[in-house]
Amino acid sequence: SVYSKTKSPEPAAGIAIALGIFKDKDVEDEILGRMLDYKNNDEAAGYHAVALGLIGHGLAKEDINQLLEKSERRDKLLTQCAIALGLLGDKEVGLKLVDRLKDDSNPVAVSSALSQALGFIGDRRSIDGLVTLLKNKQLKDIPRAFAAVALGLIGDKEDLPWNSKIAVNINYRANVETLTGNSTGVLDIL
Repeated sequence: SVYSKTKSPEPAAGIAIALGIFKDKDVEDEILGRMLDYKNNDEAAGYHAVALGLIGHGLAKEDINQLLEKSERRDKLLTQCAIALGLLGDKEVGLKLVDRLKDDSNPVAVSSALSQALGFIGDRRSIDGLVTLLKNKQLKDIPRAFAAVALGLIGDKEDLPWNSKIAVNINYRANVETLTGNSTGVLDIL
């Protein structure tokens, strides 16, 4: 197959997503193997994890959980692994993400990734933990702010993200840093 012949991680990740969308169970073990091979390439490993989630390869849960645990400061991998576990119906992933969001030392990108993953998964069981986190005035503002973001994303009924209305037809050459800039603009982090 084209996937088997593709050696470069990024194109392989794209093909894996396509195979995941088509729920091609014939390649699930190969996708799992490549996810593990690419564990040091955040995007490739993450997209392979999502592909496994799309296929519904339940046996991959443990390996994806291990990647999630090792994604401490790797925001892209964290988001994709959490989404994959959500697709696989992992009942604990939302609670794990809320626990990680409590960490005051998280970089902004990691807190953003955690809130995005929580919003994508949309597990209602994480709401109580997020509300508790939001009310905890002993925590710094960043974890509390991203708890609010996660709650908003969980409750959002729109098909597209809230910031898509801002991003549509934007002139990226004339942007101000508050919108997009070094991964800290509102369109970058939320």
